[in-house]
Amino acid sequence: MKHAGFTLLFLLLCSVAAAEGVWRVKGHAFSNVHAWQKGTDVRVSGRVSGGPVRTPFQAVIHVQNDEGKTHRVTIRKTAFSGQGETFEGGFRATKRSRQWQIIQIEVLGADPAEIQRQKTQSKTLPHVAAQYPSVPGDMPESGPPQCFPIKTKTSGEVSSVLFSSMRPVCVTVRNRRSGRLVLMKNVLPHDLANTSLPCGEYSVKIVGDGFVSQKDVSISGQNQVIDLN
Repeated sequence: MKHAGFTLLFLLLCSVAAAEGVWRVKGHAFSNVHAWQKGTDVRVSGRVSGGPVRTPFQAVIHVQNDEGKTHRVTIRKTAFSGQGETFEGGFRATKRSRQWQIIQIEVLGADPAEIQRQKTQSKTLPHVAAQYPSVPGDMPESGPPQCFPIKTKTSGEVSSVLFSSMRPVCVTVRNRRSGRLVLMKNVLPHDLANTSLPCGEYSVKIVGDGFVSQKDVSISGQNQVIDLN
């Protein structure tokens, strides 16, 4: 009985991750942020309160395991009023780790007050026509994996496409023959949202945190999964 008790205590210690103190980022207070692993599923949860209202609210939580390997967990909320709200996200790990700890928290996007100040300032300045298109035609080669979502009008037989990725990435899809931009979107781990695309041959560019890759794909049939890993 005593041996069984020690075994249970050991298993609990192996699966638990240390809860962190209060993190203050861009006026927001992140409290009780902790990470734990169950099987290959790593979960990160906590509470955020205070700071400016954001619509949407996006944060990236960096976690590290006992081997020193780091991962990013992106938290998204449609709106954040400044009141206390809980959050949870996660990812799948290739193997089990004994411990996970929070090493950094980022809040994406500029301060809403700064955005409003810039808008007010721009109204007082003379309007100058932009020399470049306001919507980017492609994604950056480096930097955080965020892009401006674009979907152009297309015709022909349509397939329901699911983009599968184990990490947050931005995807640019172009017609392989004409080079015409067809789609640009953000893809998150375990994202189950399908995208309607016409059947055909495409070039897919994948931009993540510190890496860029490209692959050619052929879309046919009613349903298709494109692996971005």
